[in-house]
Amino acid sequence: MRALSTAATGARRTFGAAFEATLILLVIMALALAVAMVTGRGPAAGSAFARGGSDIWIAQSSLRAADGSLQFKDEVAFGYRSDQAQSVQLQCYQPVGGSTLVFSDSQMVDGSGSGVSNPFTLGPSLAWDGGAASCKALLGYRANSGKYMVVAKVAFDVAP
Repeated sequence: MRALSTAATGARRTFGAAFEATLILLVIMALALAVAMVTGRGPAAGSAFARGGSDIWIAQSSLRAADGSLQFKDEVAFGYRSDQAQSVQLQCYQPVGGSTLVFSDSQMVDGSGSGVSNPFTLGPSLAWDGGAASCKALLGYRANSGKYMVVAKVAFDVAP
């Protein structure tokens, strides 16, 4: 009978330790998410939870607008850092914040792990002949399954 009591006590201690470790991990993840929300950077872009510490950002643009916003037909290049990335994909949607893909382009990146892409021109396309749009640049690679795996992304709006 004493052996069963000892085994039950051991099981309770093991369960308690596992539960405590899980709570600590959840608190750390919640703090990382809170920091990401405050700084405006998602956990997938340059945080401790990103694959390989990957990051992407707007490095250069033609910025024809006086207010510093990107506009239709402007050029934009993306800086990147990743040990896995093979390409940058640019996708633009209308209306702003909408879900209709109106423009898409992609470029291969060199294998050095960091650099700046060649400039992308923000339109036109058959579906986008002007107007505002929401865009995102995706840094990633093609997995063996054929799926495009995003390791970092940056979102921005384009003015009309």
